[in-house]
Amino acid sequence: MTHTLSTLEIATPGLARMILEHVPAGIAVLEGPKHRFLLVNPAYEPFIAGKGDVHGRTVAEVFPEIAETVVPLLDHVFQTGEPFSALDMPLALWRNGSLDETRITFNYIPWRDASGEIQGILVQAIETTERKRIEDTLRHREAQLEAILEHLTEGLVVATIDGFVLQWNPVALRMHGFATLEEARRSLPELTEIFELATEDGAAVPVEDWPLARVLRGETLDHWEVVVRRRRSEWQRIFSYGGTLVYDTNGQPLMAVLTIQDITERKASEKRLYYQATRDTLTGLLNRAHFFEHLSHALSAAQRKRQPVAVMFLDLDGFKPVNDTYGHDAGDRVLQAVAHRLRESLRDSDAIARLGGDEFVLLLTDYEDGREPGEIARRLLDTVARPIEARGHRCQVTASIGISRFPEDGPDAKTLVKAADTAMYRAKTRRGCFAFAGEEPGCLDG
Repeated sequence: MTHTLSTLEIATPGLARMILEHVPAGIAVLEGPKHRFLLVNPAYEPFIAGKGDVHGRTVAEVFPEIAETVVPLLDHVFQTGEPFSALDMPLALWRNGSLDETRITFNYIPWRDASGEIQGILVQAIETTERKRIEDTLRHREAQLEAILEHLTEGLVVATIDGFVLQWNPVALRMHGFATLEEARRSLPELTEIFELATEDGAAVPVEDWPLARVLRGETLDHWEVVVRRRRSEWQRIFSYGGTLVYDTNGQPLMAVLTIQDITERKASEKRLYYQATRDTLTGLLNRAHFFEHLSHALSAAQRKRQPVAVMFLDLDGFKPVNDTYGHDAGDRVLQAVAHRLRESLRDSDAIARLGGDEFVLLLTDYEDGREPGEIARRLLDTVARPIEARGHRCQVTASIGISRFPEDGPDAKTLVKAADTAMYRAKTRRGCFAFAGEEPGCLDG
């Protein structure tokens, strides 16, 4: 019969006996240089199932099938006093009437007497099958997660709840210009030393409103767009952020997760399409449709604020001879030069459009004197009349301008433009003149 702690022939303190009997690890005590079994605890018995009574027998006698491998290890531990571990060894144990494939880690530890002399070896056998299964499962899940992160088409970052960005997927690293994960792992304050954020109209975004800061406050982000710039660099992109907190099973915040899309090209494409839809392709001025939209908004604001608005309808005099004499390329150059001069003569709050051909329409807002549009018209007539170099030719045109005012000359955009157009035709009878709706023309020389 195998000697367990209950049949020990040596004195063992009660506490040590209780520990050995109940510890889940298998323990065997080997004695002397031949490594004879002195005792085993209950948890070790599956390792010697079918071996009979092992007390006093050597390891080589009990396990002849593995003696060539194990005995040299035991000799080394006994002779040198150096512990040794054999990790995750595959083993078949006889349990519950059948063989059970498992994995065991064996630790071989020398034990000494009171004088310090090595008397034998303590063998500790720890079954690691379940731990190994859990580790394999975790490694598999980690590999799956890494594969997912690797192939995501959008950036993903994970931060601790104190704002340290711990994980960046490859897309996020590339998006931010980082070469390695180690380089990118930074706290939020450290990231503000590298990047700055701004709205699309150029206003700086304070750090407390950065995407990560907002998510850490408990906000959920969905397609929040912002301009991201690297400090001391020309690098600039437009990112769209999503983000949320992840909670543990107790409802406590565990981490912050942000998703990032680089929408720079999409924004540039949208800007190009918007420009094409709202601008005259030759001059870059507003086109007819967008001008009327702009004018309608201005009239609504003027009505609320009780402010005046003026519309000017400008038509070039002498433009057809330029086209006929010098060709359409020269004519286009004249139109571009006139457009540039008109734009330079107006304030940022004003608007100007080319309606087609040599016709332009202008919107004036925020003026105080009702006669001020007339003074502006005089300046415009003067600037248009200056000679223009076009394809090697010196060209000169003049303009006729009609002016209508809100609310005196009409309640809406269509009526005001029509009134200005009619006034322009009156001014055109004298050329180089302007006329208010319902009034006689005023000219440069008058």
